[in-house]
Amino acid sequence: MQALSSTFIPMEPDTVPVGQSPDIPKRFLIEEADYCKRRPKLQIIAYVHSSILRVKQRNETRNSWASASAYNMGPMNVSIGVVFMVGRAKNELERLIIQEESKKYHDIVQGDYGDHYRLLTYKSLAGLYWINQHCAHVPWTLHSDDDTHIDIFLYHQTLQQLDEGSKQKFICRYVYGPALRYGRHKVRYEEYPARYYPLYCSGGVWFLQTRLISRLFEARKTVPYLWVDDAYITGLLARRAGIGHLQFQRYYGLGHLAWRGLYPKVPTNPDSLMSATSSKKVS
Repeated sequence: MQALSSTFIPMEPDTVPVGQSPDIPKRFLIEEADYCKRRPKLQIIAYVHSSILRVKQRNETRNSWASASAYNMGPMNVSIGVVFMVGRAKNELERLIIQEESKKYHDIVQGDYGDHYRLLTYKSLAGLYWINQHCAHVPWTLHSDDDTHIDIFLYHQTLQQLDEGSKQKFICRYVYGPALRYGRHKVRYEEYPARYYPLYCSGGVWFLQTRLISRLFEARKTVPYLWVDDAYITGLLARRAGIGHLQFQRYYGLGHLAWRGLYPKVPTNPDSLMSATSSKKVS
């Protein structure tokens, strides 16, 4: 457990207080505090959920959509920064892996929280806090998982075409689903007594204007913790903060294999704006 004043950040899932709003992890073991300062013209800052041993997935992301800024796509150019969010190392091997990777790429943000599947909400809060502290000037925030592949060029082009009302919402594939009481995604009744979650972003990708993050943090003060991070951040907090959702479901598909070794591959069909798959949630 790490404590800052009265802050409680759990290291293990079974220590999370039930029925209380979560504290924000504000301490970082690797911070890269000047990441966005070194890139003053960023249009999108992405925080990608990862875990330390998923080196291959991070490298695939670096070699595909995370490197979009290096390509001259004319009117479709986009300036994007990408950092990978991980938690505490579980052993000496993990500590060495993440330290060496950080020295090489300077895109690792390591928070002082337990890196577990059922603590993903803390990883999300840490990522949003880091962006709010260090990248508040960047217009758009993107959340992704490290096994998600994105056509960032066409996605950015579409974001620029949104009207002002649409820009005030989560841009994602949203769903309205039940709180599961069994299996890997089980949520106990005392953790979340309602039968259904409010509308929330499902899958590995969502966009939000960076300036709206502070509204999510204000909402967090009165919304009890839920470990299902998609439902908590983009559902419960969004509802309390008065942030709606813009449905981009038609931009999801199974074309992610085209990215392997062929980047950049820019589809001519606007309905293939984003190809994403998330085989499993990362911790």
